[in-house]
Amino acid sequence: MLAAWFRVKYEHIVLGALAASAPVKMLHSDEFGFNQIIYKDFSCSADIKQALEEFYSRKDYDAMSKELGLCDSDALTDDNKNTFLATLESIFSYAAMVNYP
Repeated sequence: MLAAWFRVKYEHIVLGALAASAPVKMLHSDEFGFNQIIYKDFSCSADIKQALEEFYSRKDYDAMSKELGLCDSDALTDDNKNTFLATLESIFSYAAMVNYP
């Protein structure tokens, strides 16, 4: 990443740089720009977005735990819901970056 950023910033000095999976232009976008690009990689991106929005807005954690097949019905709470969402976003990000879909 640093090599690619250096090449972009000092293109008059650096002839070339090698960086694998370096989101250099991401440095100048908004904080959700990366996720928007990732979700476009999936053919069902509208469904993914809708599911994540629904998950985020719901408060019935016991029902959600049963739907997701979690072992502990108390697994989802207000405190760890964001961690769960971050984990889901990581799964989609890695799948898109390695061109899995």
